[in-house]
Amino acid sequence: MAKESQKIMLDHSKAKIELYGSYLAKFLNIISKDRYTKKIYVYDLFCGEGVYDNQGKGSPVIALETVQELFGAKPYFCPQMKIVFNDINAQKIEKLKSIVTNLSFPENCKVNFANSDYNLILQNTINEINTYTNEKGIIFIDPYGYKEIKVEHLASLLARKKSEVLLFLPSQFMFRFANSAIDDDSGGKEHLHHFIKEVLGDDVKEFKNAIDFINRLKEGFKASLKGSFVDSFTLEREKGQYFAMYFFTSHIKGFEKMLETKWEIDINNGRGYKYEKSGDLFSSTEVSDWEGRLKEYIGSEKRYNADVYEFTLHNGFLPKHTNQILEDWLDAGKLSVIATEGETAKRKAFYLNYKNYNAIPKRVHFKLT
Repeated sequence: MAKESQKIMLDHSKAKIELYGSYLAKFLNIISKDRYTKKIYVYDLFCGEGVYDNQGKGSPVIALETVQELFGAKPYFCPQMKIVFNDINAQKIEKLKSIVTNLSFPENCKVNFANSDYNLILQNTINEINTYTNEKGIIFIDPYGYKEIKVEHLASLLARKKSEVLLFLPSQFMFRFANSAIDDDSGGKEHLHHFIKEVLGDDVKEFKNAIDFINRLKEGFKASLKGSFVDSFTLEREKGQYFAMYFFTSHIKGFEKMLETKWEIDINNGRGYKYEKSGDLFSSTEVSDWEGRLKEYIGSEKRYNADVYEFTLHNGFLPKHTNQILEDWLDAGKLSVIATEGETAKRKAFYLNYKNYNAIPKRVHFKLT
């Protein structure tokens, strides 16, 4: 029998799909205009049937509606696209096919359906990514569990530096058994045991709570996937029940766009969707001491605009957040912004953006006074 979350769209699932759809729109809009990419691939490896029993829209419908919204009025702007919807359940694929036939999207967008085991579709996806030259891909993995998810798979998907991955994990269910699975791979805990060891190594301390579990997995993914940017988005299904979406990319601009999407959805803290009995979608929670961490970072050694830009993103914040702190410090006489020889710096211009990161990474440096 299918789980409730597979048949009925719950609030945390709605937030998850909102995050996916919002980022997909940014991804397609940017890549379609980069004058380099000839074809875009979108893979949904556990796509489901497209529409939940309560009429909630699943990821396949959201993906195709996003394409139509971006390019439907001007189909000649639509890049060559291939979208792959896969689910091991043949009935779900058949239902999805019937839904897709009633949706509109540009001719350049070709939809393929697959009814394969995860490991097979994963290998097919990796093989296709390995042939990319002027192509880019985005992979959405929303599994019916976590047993088949491995760091080595993520590494293979990211190896060519031409793809991005969004991975949903049922973190709350995993956390329930995580502490007992750290040193015990028996009694049905073997998959979780090996997953924890693969992500976090052999010396794993007990997890304090579900949020600690989510954050430490994020740090483990960062350590395991060298050269990739990693972040998480927390979804609270019910009071105290947390799930997580993880995002992986090798490109800092794509990472910034994902963070923008997070902050648009959760304007207070950019951390995630929070369950509220009051009916509010999001709530204020304590924000980490970003100012303190930034002060320590800049004060530790000479830091240029590119350094601070990258440090900001790695910590889950946007340049506008750091700019505000730097501006406050400047007004208070606590900061000097020093232009590199041959460059000029406008007052309150900190050059924390991708353009300067890429073209003039050492345009200015910062000194605490």
